[in-house]
Amino acid sequence: MPEAPTIRMVREGGPNAPLVLFLPGLTGNNSQWDPVVERLASRELSIAYGAPIRPHPAFDGKQPTVTELAARMKAELDSRSYSSAVVVAHSVGAFVAFALCRLLPDRVQTAILLNGGLTTVARFLDRPVVEMSHEPIRCLNAIRLFALAGSPTPPGVKRVIASSPRLTRLLLGKLASEDTVASQKQRASLIEHGGSTDVLRALWTNRHHWQEFRAYAHLIEAHAIFVVGELDPMSNEADTRIMASMLPDAHLRSISGIGHVAPVETAAVVAGLVGEAIDGLRVSGPH
Repeated sequence: MPEAPTIRMVREGGPNAPLVLFLPGLTGNNSQWDPVVERLASRELSIAYGAPIRPHPAFDGKQPTVTELAARMKAELDSRSYSSAVVVAHSVGAFVAFALCRLLPDRVQTAILLNGGLTTVARFLDRPVVEMSHEPIRCLNAIRLFALAGSPTPPGVKRVIASSPRLTRLLLGKLASEDTVASQKQRASLIEHGGSTDVLRALWTNRHHWQEFRAYAHLIEAHAIFVVGELDPMSNEADTRIMASMLPDAHLRSISGIGHVAPVETAAVVAGLVGEAIDGLRVSGPH
């Protein structure tokens, strides 16, 4: 095992328990998964949180690519005996999930992608001028999100913003639902992990990953479940359908009233999807 692992185990199940691996988006907010994990407490599962696509000690503090991060996660999983796994990812963590599906086709049988149909955003990073001319509003939304996540913000300022539903709404816009912004706990979960220039480094390093994903998407054997937030300004249903069409086995589930932070906004639905995926796992021998 590496001295600085990219996968943190939060619960060890029995010897034959499947693994559920939760992957965050750019901000690295793994606390958003806690309400989902709480709803899975009665199940015999091993549960782990993955690292975001950000500089990490496992890479000597350097910025890994999506592919490099997935390869390191695979190496760590290879050192364990999990024969089956479900990967649950938020936003751009979907690309790490897909890379893991490609590297571990016999183990990762289901990938649940929350707000992960980022077709326009990924194209914009790859060819910004061309995509801006095609989808200007969506691209401007992407720039706004990158600025929010990538602008350094002192902890005291974050606390002030999180303490006020009005300030949080002004900052997040339509990224989060009204119910989410109304909850102080959920506001804090969303705000505290933003504001780091590492986000911009991650975007720059992986700016052309869309081309790599397109090249291997047809090889992914895992069943992909895309959860689309009806109000999501970043990954709407049309964008998600484009991405899903690139995969051999994928379907969509649209949820009304939520935006771009489905793990926080609809934890019960996410836990239900994880439970269904676990129930449907094909048991195979260890690898």
